[in-house]
Amino acid sequence: MAQFSVSGRMTAAATNLLPGISLYAAASTRLIVREIGIFNTTTTACQVAVRIMTTAGTQGAALDELEWDGGGPSPDGTGFNSHTSTGPTITAGNYRLATIGAAAGAGVIFPFGGTGDTETAPFTPPHATQRPSGEKLAPVWL
Repeated sequence: MAQFSVSGRMTAAATNLLPGISLYAAASTRLIVREIGIFNTTTTACQVAVRIMTTAGTQGAALDELEWDGGGPSPDGTGFNSHTSTGPTITAGNYRLATIGAAAGAGVIFPFGGTGDTETAPFTPPHATQRPSGEKLAPVWL
């Protein structure tokens, strides 16, 4: 099975309605998320959350997916930078939630263990990182 990674730094501040970074399963595919890492580049503590979305909203710029092995199939997921004018529909509750310390480089890694977290297209469910309560959101590596 081919493995990919996608990473980015937010170009706009995330809010409770507009995710900072998002990952969507490609049409008719099975996306397996193995790990999500979120790191702070500021000296301000922040809260971050991984949320489930059921619609796309207005996505920002596409991020580049990197294949680890080279020469394989296309990625099963697409990452996007900061969402813009229209937010996606976000389900209630946090899939994962953490507070990141007030130091550049502080962060959290959410492993999904074993076979990972399986998602199917088109939006069932993608993952997004966002700030749940008004703090700055750190850059995200999905």
